[in-house]
Formats: sequence, C-alpha cells, structure tokens
Amino acid sequence: MKCCFAVLCLLTSLTFSTIALAQEELIQPDEVRAVGGVVSDTLTMEISPITIGTETIMSRLYNGKCPGPTWRLHPGELLRVYLRNQLPPNPDQDSADQGNFPQRINTTNLHVHGLNVSPKDSSDNVLLSILPGTNFQFHVQLPDDHASGTYWYHPHHHTSTMAQVVSGLAGTIIVEDVNDPLVTDPALLAIDDRIFIFSAFQYDTVQKILPYPYRLTAATAFVPIGGIETPVFVNGMMQAKVTFRPNEIQRWRFINATYELNMDLRWLRINDGDTTTVTHQHIAVDGLYFGSAKPATQVSVTTGGRADVLVKAPPESGRYILQQITRDRGMKIIDTRDLIEMRVAGDPIEPPMIMPSRLPLPIVDGTIADSEITGTRDIVFAIGSFANLAQDSSIITRSFTIDNSPFDHDVVNQTIQAGDVEEWTIKNTSKSPHPFHIHVNEFQVTEKNGVKYDPPVWHDVLLLDTMSTYKIRHRFLKFDGKTVMHCHYLPHEDWGMMNLIDILPLTSSVDERPWEVPLAFPNPVVGRIDRVSVRIPELLSGRAVTVMLHDVTGQVLSSSVYDASTTRLASIDVSSFPAGTYYVRVDGGGVYRESDMIVIVR
Repeated sequence: MKCCFAVLCLLTSLTFSTIALAQEELIQPDEVRAVGGVVSDTLTMEISPITIGTETIMSRLYNGKCPGPTWRLHPGELLRVYLRNQLPPNPDQDSADQGNFPQRINTTNLHVHGLNVSPKDSSDNVLLSILPGTNFQFHVQLPDDHASGTYWYHPHHHTSTMAQVVSGLAGTIIVEDVNDPLVTDPALLAIDDRIFIFSAFQYDTVQKILPYPYRLTAATAFVPIGGIETPVFVNGMMQAKVTFRPNEIQRWRFINATYELNMDLRWLRINDGDTTTVTHQHIAVDGLYFGSAKPATQVSVTTGGRADVLVKAPPESGRYILQQITRDRGMKIIDTRDLIEMRVAGDPIEPPMIMPSRLPLPIVDGTIADSEITGTRDIVFAIGSFANLAQDSSIITRSFTIDNSPFDHDVVNQTIQAGDVEEWTIKNTSKSPHPFHIHVNEFQVTEKNGVKYDPPVWHDVLLLDTMSTYKIRHRFLKFDGKTVMHCHYLPHEDWGMMNLIDILPLTSSVDERPWEVPLAFPNPVVGRIDRVSVRIPELLSGRAVTVMLHDVTGQVLSSSVYDASTTRLASIDVSSFPAGTYYVRVDGGGVYRESDMIVIVR
C-alpha cells in the first residue's frame, strides 16, 4: 500500500534558485543564539514561493525558507518562540470530523523533538490546536542538566503532521556542550559543525500548489493527498560540496526530517577507479552521546532520528564523497546517489586538530540500573486487516494501533507517575517496521529479541524491526502532564498509531481541600449525571485506594475503599443528589492524590 500524500516544499531558499547546481557549498540554515539566557525567535508559517529545479511552487514554510532557522542554546536556557499561523483557513474546518485521517491540515502546533522538557501549557504541548490566522507564544525551559546534542522541531497537530512536515516545516535545535574541560573534552569544543537536514516532499506538478486532502473513501484511504514524490534533499540541495582546511575535523549533524524514509550514509574514496570506504567517528545517536566514539564507514538514520559524526579532512589524493542510500518505509532501496563532495582548500590548521579522547555523559544520571525499576509494561505495535475496506473505508482510522488502541484525544492509554522508572517490552507484530518515538523522555534500549545490548544505547526514536521484541528503560523524573508516543512514519501516526500518555504528579496543592479553590478546575465534568466513573491508575496496584465525593462545603457524601489490584474503574451513584457542584477525590495512601470537579445538572 503506497502513501502518496502531497505537499510541496521543495527545498531551497529563494536566494538559491537552482537545485541542479552540483558542487555548490552546502548551505547552512540561519541561526539564532541565546541573548541573556533566552533564545527568542518568531516563526511565521505561511504559503510562500520556493524554487524546485526550474519550477517555482507555493508551499508551507517557516519564514519563507526550507529548512527553518537553527536555534542554539545551552542547558538551563529558555527557548521563546512566537508562532504565527498565517496559513489560509481550512476548507474542511466545518466538515464532519473523519477521525484518524488527514484533514484540517492548516491547523498546527510545535514539537521540540527530543528535548526533555515539560509537555504542558506553552511548552512541548502537541495537544494544542493553533488555527489559521492565530498566533501562540511558546516558552520551552531547558533543565540545568539537559543533555547536549542535536535535536529538531516540526509541527505535530494530529491529522496534519505529515502534510506539514512534507511542506518543509522543520528546523534544528542544538543544545551546546558545556564549556568546562571537566565535562567536555576541549578537543570536542574546538570542532565546528555542519548541519544536514534531510527532507522529501510531494507536490502537484500541474497546479504547482499543495493539494488538499481528499475526503475518506475506499479509493482515497491510502492515497489521501495527490501528487508526486521527490528525491531526498539535504538543506534544500540535491548535491553539494563541503570544504575542509587541511588538518581540520568537522562535526556533521544529520537530521532525518523526512516523513517516512530511512537513510544510510557512507563515506567513500574513489581513486583510479577503485572505491574504498573511509572511517570516521560516530559519536551520538538522536543527540545522545555514546560512551565512546564508534569507528564507522556508514551510519543509518531512521526517519525522525539523528546521528553525529566527526569527519576528518581527506588526507590523501582521490575523490572523497558521502553517498546517500534512501530506503522506503519497508526498507527497500529506492535511490542511491553521491550527495556530498569533500574538498580541501585554504591554509592548514596548525597544529592539526585531534579527535577527543572522551565524550560527555549522554545523561547525567547514567545508565538505568535494575534496582531503579519501579514498574514494567508491555507495548504492542500492530496493523489490522483491511479486508472490509471496500465496505467500510473508516476501518483505516482504527487499524493502526498501539496496544490495540488507535489514537483518541479523549482517551488516556498509559498512566505513569512522575518519579517512576520503568522497563517496557515493546513488540512489533506487523509486517512493517515502525520508528517508535516518545515525547519528553528519552529511553535506553537494553535488549532485542532476547539479546542484550552491551552497552545499552540511548534513543528517542527506535526503528522496530518487523515481528521483533525490544526492552527499553526510561526515567520519568522531571515532568508531569499529557504527552504522546507514536510511530514516526507520519502517515501511520495520522492514521492513528499514537497513544496518549498521562504523567501524573506526585501530589497537587488543590488535592487536600479542593472545594476551597474551585477556580483550579477550569474544565469540570458537567451534565445530567446519575453515576460518576473514576479511573484508578494502574500504578496503584497492590494498594488500597479511597474514592470520596464531597459537596461544596467539604462534607463527605460518599466514601469507598477499592483494591487497586482488581479494580480499574470505581463507580459512585449520584442519582439522589441535587444539582450543584461536587468534588471527587482519589487517595492512594499518600503515594497518589487526585481531585476532579463535577457539576450536576438536573
């Protein structure tokens, strides 16, 4: 089944009018750096002209360019981004909702992919819906101990994610290494970097505009947007050169911002017709350092993922290239070409640059030990049958699942408590690979199909092989709030392969006497209610949980104790209570407390 979404952005800024010019120096995106501990930037998201070879088309872009600007900041600094959604109104804004299917693709938000920050309010909140013609101010505060590395940003509004990413809406975030020789090897700090953002696009070759999604039918289910696919570009270029000074080492930061493609990148030397591989030092995956550098002639970068490599200037005669091998979501090779020509020019660097002898810690808290684990759970990625698609086209909106559940904004699929450290067993039971990505918290991969990783490797995107099982570990230490995990093949995500995660705080200041601060409940449950159902988090298994109902004076009207090991849903009969405001409290014996307001209408 081939997904042919359409969108346009084919890649270059307006000042670079021809992508056919090989051997131009690789363009680097604009940069914004912190001033007074704050990176401040404005992203204007609008339909802008962009040149594709000899054609100019109209595409969704950030500030009229593809890729967007690079934000550079240090741990502990604030990223403040004012997003202006200047896209035209959604033609289907008032049409019936189609569930997990591309629609309303001019509604947006902003995801800071890989950052370990809050998912709430104006931070990495992918549950926001920023409508066309509206603006939003984001405030993303990095913790003081945030891991340095290569991250990126892109839109993440469900049902418009893929269509916007293939418009060219993506940019880089660099969390700089700590300038302390006890933390970061000075040899690493001396190395300049180059950013490589890979993007693939689709567009309508007749109208030269971005087609809008079709309504869902059996014929359009797997082809929701028309158009043709393009090759993969890097920083908006088909081919380029990178120039080194003699004795120079550069850090190449690769970001796969494609919607569902995977890439192998390998370094080759061609001399007198003979081709040999060249070894460089692979130092990080998904922005997170390895324990030590890994000699590599090739790196693989799955969609959504990153790779950092230290590359030395060619020391001998011959032609040196970076070859790009592109694979589709089934891992079939669809393109192979020479992407980067490595050139040497200028005065030598003296003394010659040296490779760092050590790398910074990927995570300050280190490897997750067995003794830290507070709980386990199983997660299953699966694709259902489409045998009845002709009779019921909506089956596609329910068939891409995690734990047998397609995405639903109103359903929390996983409940976790801040402070927990969990080991997950993740199974892919489908015939398609799936890049597993979780927001807010990076994870450590410890095992695949029963074979342990030695040492474990940190990721925020993990390509799950078909019919395979992995074990991963995460620390949910710093942040609470609702966030998501999903398949980073963006068509799969928009079709529903995403789950909602609620990371609960340990306690809340409104839990003890909520009737005294009713304004703390901006979205109470309101209705003609006869019974109130209360979900008991699975993290309380093995504990006695008290569920109470209070009136506005604080008087207890109902109180029951449940065994959380056997009860997941408590029920309170409120049919005899008059109209008014009430408070439901769940008390897990000091480990967990939660309060909710309900307003009964008669």
